Amino acid sequence: MKGKKKARHRHGKKIETTENEKRQVNMVRQDEDYFQSMSLEVLCHILGYLPLRYVLRLDCMNHKFRNAVSMFLRIQKEIDMSERDMFGWMCDSLTDSTLTAFLSRCHDVEYLYGFHPGFMTMRRQRGVDMLTLPGIIDALSGCKNLKGIEISDIPLLHAMMDFFPQLEILGTFKNRNGTFPINFLSSLTLAENAKITSLHLNGIVLENLPKMYNLRHLQLRWVHFHESHPFNEFMAPKLQTFVMAHCSGPASAIKYVPLIASLASSRYLSRLELLRVPFLGECTSSEPLSTEFIISIETLFDMYTVYYIFIGYMDHVRKSFSVSILV
Repeated sequence: MKGKKKARHRHGKKIETTENEKRQVNMVRQDEDYFQSMSLEVLCHILGYLPLRYVLRLDCMNHKFRNAVSMFLRIQKEIDMSERDMFGWMCDSLTDSTLTAFLSRCHDVEYLYGFHPGFMTMRRQRGVDMLTLPGIIDALSGCKNLKGIEISDIPLLHAMMDFFPQLEILGTFKNRNGTFPINFLSSLTLAENAKITSLHLNGIVLENLPKMYNLRHLQLRWVHFHESHPFNEFMAPKLQTFVMAHCSGPASAIKYVPLIASLASSRYLSRLELLRVPFLGECTSSEPLSTEFIISIETLFDMYTVYYIFIGYMDHVRKSFSVSILV
């Protein structure tokens, strides 16, 4: 009933309240700004569930959001530039100045994922602000705690090996600009002992295969080897997967012997596929060994004399061969 008084006790005293007083208290609570009462830590926790582009848009809302976004970027150890999209690209509006300003706010970042620029030029142009390779190098130079980066661009890989050899190439490097027929202007020179664990190359020119002690997975498809002896220095003791299909290079099978010897020394090798690769050896089977078949090596032992290889015809019909290789 309106105006009816109710009694309640507080600290041992009897206090009379009316319905009008309760309505006034409720109106004050409705007008209260709960956002202003939130701490920056709580806001940073909420920002962690948002895509990166939405986080940066909140930076222009008000002063408290700007402080929250600055604190959020400052404490991040990992940043995904493609917003967790496996086949995504970075924002098209990203330029040298915006990238430098963004990374300058990420003081503690250690790993950059999804660094896949959709458009990038090799040189700067006077008076034009766009994303360039020198601008990316300058922006990454300001990240003192950076340990690894995920990329998929051949010029970027060259830059990482030349200017940041200490950085680890995260995930699987798989070039997205491979073409067939092979564009001979798209070439790659791998640095010795580069920090790459998984490498998938498609439709490029490769000079040779160097020593890569960190490499675990290597897939080469439609790759042209430029040097006459591209496998003499190859060594990957931790290699687990090796796929070589439709590659062009030396025509002599003898030049592939160092490759086979290096693969035999990889104790952890569990998958080997060779398609249209000259192969040296004698087959005791009545049928000749054709290089058009996929060779899947499952067991390698007695590695200095005879290798017992199971050759699979497209993983359906398998026959056993004993192959003698001169090492």
